[in-house]
Amino acid sequence: MVVWLDDAERYMVPEGLRPSMLSRFQAARVVVLGTMREEQYRRLTGPVNERSGNPDVHGHDLTSNEHLLNQAEVVVVDRLWSRAELERARASGDSRLLDASTHGDQFGVSEYLTSGPKLYREWRLARAATGAAATGAAIVAAAVDFARAGLTEGIPVEMLSTAHESYLTKAGGTILRPSSFEQGMAWATELRSGITSLLLPGQKSGETAVFEYLVDSYVRERSVEPVPNAIWSDSIDFALSDSGLLARVALAAQGSGRIPDAERCWAALAESGEAAAFIALAELLKREMRFDEAEQWLTRGANAGDNESATRLALLLEAQMRLDEAASYLEMAAGRGDEHAMFHLALLLRRRGRLREAESWHKRISSAERSLEGRSDIYYSYAELLAEAGRREEAETYLRGALANGDWGAGVALAGLLADSGRADEAIPLWEDAASRGDLNAHLNLGAYFRKEGNIDHAESWYRKAASIDSSGASALLGAMLLDNGRQEEGVALLRLSVDEGDSAAAYELGKFLLGSNKLDEAAECFRRAAAGGEALANGLMAQSLEGLGREREAEYWWVAAADAGDNVAAFRLGQLYIEDRPDEAVMRLEQAARGGSLEAACELGEVLCSRGDHEEGRGWLVQAFAEGEHAHAACVMGWSFERQQRFDEAEHAYRRAMNFGHEHAAQMLSPLLARLGRGRAAADALRRANGHGGPSRSGGRSRKARKGSRGGRRKK
Repeated sequence: MVVWLDDAERYMVPEGLRPSMLSRFQAARVVVLGTMREEQYRRLTGPVNERSGNPDVHGHDLTSNEHLLNQAEVVVVDRLWSRAELERARASGDSRLLDASTHGDQFGVSEYLTSGPKLYREWRLARAATGAAATGAAIVAAAVDFARAGLTEGIPVEMLSTAHESYLTKAGGTILRPSSFEQGMAWATELRSGITSLLLPGQKSGETAVFEYLVDSYVRERSVEPVPNAIWSDSIDFALSDSGLLARVALAAQGSGRIPDAERCWAALAESGEAAAFIALAELLKREMRFDEAEQWLTRGANAGDNESATRLALLLEAQMRLDEAASYLEMAAGRGDEHAMFHLALLLRRRGRLREAESWHKRISSAERSLEGRSDIYYSYAELLAEAGRREEAETYLRGALANGDWGAGVALAGLLADSGRADEAIPLWEDAASRGDLNAHLNLGAYFRKEGNIDHAESWYRKAASIDSSGASALLGAMLLDNGRQEEGVALLRLSVDEGDSAAAYELGKFLLGSNKLDEAAECFRRAAAGGEALANGLMAQSLEGLGREREAEYWWVAAADAGDNVAAFRLGQLYIEDRPDEAVMRLEQAARGGSLEAACELGEVLCSRGDHEEGRGWLVQAFAEGEHAHAACVMGWSFERQQRFDEAEHAYRRAMNFGHEHAAQMLSPLLARLGRGRAAADALRRANGHGGPSRSGGRSRKARKGSRGGRRKK
């Protein structure tokens, strides 16, 4: 048994702990643990001339406590914890310890935990106080908001003097009988319990800082108010002369959703030549779908010699199918030794069929001094390249050699190669071995494999293990799988939780479910979050949701973003939207979609070109749509094109091909052509066919209804 006397000085009173009582505890083998602050211990154990005849507030002669304290084994607990203690605290899983250990190097964990709640209560209660406490509470409130705006290490006292007035007015103003600013500062900086205070000395003269527990506790309140505009403005102006401080203010503004303020900070840093600011600003602009501006800042960074800017610029250009430009920037960074750029350059070259050059860059990455341990993506990419070149055995040998040298990331890549070759029995043990080492990709691959095999229980188990390592992405895959298997309530709950934690992949999956359930407002919000997090496919679905809500103007913005990122469906939709009023842009977008493999777009593009008189080029696209997908409408438009050029035999042949695939509008076009050629009986037969009296017809699955107007379905201008 242990008897714990917290704040032991409270028990050193006449009716409290006596030496005889302590003896009885010892005889019963009971441990008596007493804790007290150093201030109290010094008071009880100071020089005799200070203790003798000097009773404490309880009237207890302090000299009688000497007998108690002389029997104690004194353990001094340092205010600041050791590195090992802090690491154990962070690994405990206790959110309070995690919070406290984050600030333990400055305040001490015990100080943060024990004094924090008391100070927070005192500050919040002082809002309704009068005099110095009322003024002090307003000063602390302003300091908390300055800290939320990024000024965590020092706030100019002069700025607090001006800013606190509005907080004091909001709390009640003159009715609180406020004291002077100096008296309020004295209240806020007064030591509590001999340990700490609401406001602390700043790092520089003339500055003060707020005890961070107050900030952490305040932002957890549900009723927390946003930081006022004036505080943001003052914080940015003050930080402009200090790049490190300005970056903290930028991050705080970004986290608070104040995009213009964050942009102003990052732009100022970028203008001063801070390489990281080019990237931060570009990423911010990309999330806002301002791709042109993001490109401009990344270009400046790349041209200033920043490899990361060059690589990110290349990826942005590649997403817009500007492959030559992308390659040039990747070559720039790769030539300066950047392995990240080498990897993406190898991927791009491989995508363009330049396998020998891609292999050369992969070899340079592999021979670099930096370890590739765990980088299964690099190993797998090189192995896939070798396999594409028909060198599968060489790919396997390469991966096994790397694995034998201790690079277990190669084992994950080898497992993927074996699984693709139908050798799952060899792949699974390799994935499981990597998973036992904590490899996230191995967990995800096992989940994907068992999901594909229909073993949902195993897949769920591996996805949940992956989520415990890194919930980003894994929770989205798990939630999507649960939805696919009829466990909608579980799937939606998991996805919503992940979305609230900022998982963009989960937002995308939840958005798809909500879109399918016709919950368009919620779906649009999910897709907005997903797009902001880099999920490119979310742009098109966002546009689709907005169109469903009748918000066409907003939808066009998202269609453009999706098409610029390489979404062929979005490019096709823009082509349709632009046909009447912006024909040149329509042709550009339709061609983008057609080159991406959309037969609908190829048909639409051919129709537009023919209607503009570009018959040869237009029929080229129509032939592709019909030949590759038996697109009956394409054949009908070809007939109309030939007829316009008075190539009547070819027109008749094209119309009849369209009719054979169930496109009845072709019969409506063919009948007047035959009548014009003097073939009345054939014209009548075609007319009966058009009116539905021609007997059964073959309905090619790709035929489509004619649109109003003439010219093969084209509307008249």
